[in-house]
Amino acid sequence: MSVIDEVKQRTDIVEVIGQYTTLTKAGRTFRALCPFHSEKHASFFVYPEQQSWHCFGACNIGGDVFSFVMKKQDIDFAETLRLLAQRAGVTIPSKFEKDTGKDEKERLYQINEAASQYFHNLLLNSPAGEKATKTIPAEEKLQ
Repeated sequence: MSVIDEVKQRTDIVEVIGQYTTLTKAGRTFRALCPFHSEKHASFFVYPEQQSWHCFGACNIGGDVFSFVMKKQDIDFAETLRLLAQRAGVTIPSKFEKDTGKDEKERLYQINEAASQYFHNLLLNSPAGEKATKTIPAEEKLQ
């Protein structure tokens, strides 16, 4: 199971959305005034079984707990994932966290250097590379 799926599974969408608007039980769903636009009649529905929400009013949008928090707090997906993971008690592996400054630049430099060497080798030592270098004038060929 991915970290995203684990966070989603451990997060109660009704509880999260209930922090932003008053939800009223309506059968198997919950309804409320939409937290994204002004209205007099509830057009915002939360579906706990599907862990989703939808506004049938002026917004006419919907989604999951991630899209709700992103829209309501005006933050990106990475920040939303960190926020909801912390709330759900899920540890995010380092591959999802931002590397900082010098380490990240060095790692990217090494990746680019390796890619450069790989493609240079292909250009000089493969049949496709040989074909490509034949179309380049002799004075411009790479050595």
